[in-house]
Amino acid sequence: MSRSIPCPKCGSLTTNISIEKALYIGHPPDQIFACYKCGKRVYGADAVNALVAADKTRLEQLQRAKEAEAAAKAAAAALEAQKKCAWAPCPNDHTPTSKYCSRTCSDRNAHAREKARKASRSTAPRSPTGAAPCPS
Repeated sequence: MSRSIPCPKCGSLTTNISIEKALYIGHPPDQIFACYKCGKRVYGADAVNALVAADKTRLEQLQRAKEAEAAAKAAAAALEAQKKCAWAPCPNDHTPTSKYCSRTCSDRNAHAREKARKASRSTAPRSPTGAAPCPS
């Protein structure tokens, strides 16, 4: 995948790196960096390679910054999730001494757990004597 290197003068991406033919036998071909917007040109393989290296380090720094920002957002989301009431449908923050925002949410969560436990018991296989199996 080819991408353009931004111009160091104007920042435009309408740039090109071309290889000029050797002027005489034994002379290595020369590289030319050209910006079509502002007309800036950089001649020589060393200078063009320096531009490419500088752009590569700039892109790596941007990538590291994006990763750090994503990690910070994830940490903030985790902290935000820890502040929420343990009763899933409740949007309120919990109190400092409890994982629920109120006694009502605590009761609702307890009733929901009991309902789920009864539903799982009714679907559990029964023994031939008709008694429910002992939980282990």
